[in-house]
Amino acid sequence: MDELVRSADSVSLCLSKGLGAPAVFILAESEELIRHATRLRKSFGGGMRQAGVIAPAGLYALENQFDRLVDDHVNAKALAHGVGLTLVYSLLLLFRQS
Repeated sequence: MDELVRSADSVSLCLSKGLGAPAVFILAESEELIRHATRLRKSFGGGMRQAGVIAPAGLYALENQFDRLVDDHVNAKALAHGVGLTLVYSLLLLFRQS
């Protein structure tokens, strides 16, 4: 992971996609950018009361579900092959059904 994000100034990671954690999102960036993102989130009405009750689900997903992503990548490649795609870089597949 460090190698992938080394040159980035911010990184976001959604633990509910692929890892199965409910509504857990991680934002890693400078303190200044975190403060700015928090202000933006609140200005758009985003906020969660007592978010700590779902934090353990995020930790569990990181510690126990991460290896399942390999299976998801294998399945994505199989699906891509089935619809005629030749290059697959992630779990996101874009294609048009004819």
